[in-house]
Amino acid sequence: MRLLDARHARSPALRGQDDTFAPLGPWITTADEVPDVARLPIRLWVNGEIRHDYSTADAEYGADRLVAFASSVLTLEPGDVIACGTNHQGIGPIQDGDQVEMEIEGLGRLTVGVRDPLKRNWPRKIDRGMADRVLKRRQGVPA
Repeated sequence: MRLLDARHARSPALRGQDDTFAPLGPWITTADEVPDVARLPIRLWVNGEIRHDYSTADAEYGADRLVAFASSVLTLEPGDVIACGTNHQGIGPIQDGDQVEMEIEGLGRLTVGVRDPLKRNWPRKIDRGMADRVLKRRQGVPA
């Protein structure tokens, strides 16, 4: 299986990471098991606090466009995964000891314990500035 990042040919998000980065699961679902990939409810919690609650209908680029782009620059093989990011609403730092849970309704829930051997610490807040910029761009309002 290859992890493909649809936003970048050489994704900085994947450089220098170890085997615990970009977890997938709890299983891979095939297209025939998803009635409408354009309308999947997605939720993410950090330590039980809801951070994301949106639908794939809110994506900047739909699955059809992501697959078209990826297949225009490389040959897609069975098992390939296209990573497409987040909608940036509710985004904020995670750190050592946090528990992150992500659920795609009808497909499953993945729970990950965050471990940072350096025990770095950041303010626990939502990046409202980023969320507002993305929302304005989607509404066609200049940032």
